[in-house]
Amino acid sequence: MRYCRLCNRPKQFPNDVVAYVEQYIEALPEQNRTPIEEYEKRIRTCASCKYLTSGMCGACGCFVEVRAAVNVRECPYGYWNSI
Repeated sequence: MRYCRLCNRPKQFPNDVVAYVEQYIEALPEQNRTPIEEYEKRIRTCASCKYLTSGMCGACGCFVEVRAAVNVRECPYGYWNSI
């Protein structure tokens, strides 16, 4: 199932998708998880990004919460490099 990038995540995505994102992040092995301070910086950077659309990245369509939680992932626009 595909989701509209224009939807507002908390209001429009089914609860099972929200739960899946949260479970995915919690299930990440510790060695693959971004340290909490770095994760929070990434989320703040994404929150102010003009390409963010309701929790999804305009470059790749991922949930930014998931991308930010995985330590080897990068911002497609390079914005995390400056934080």
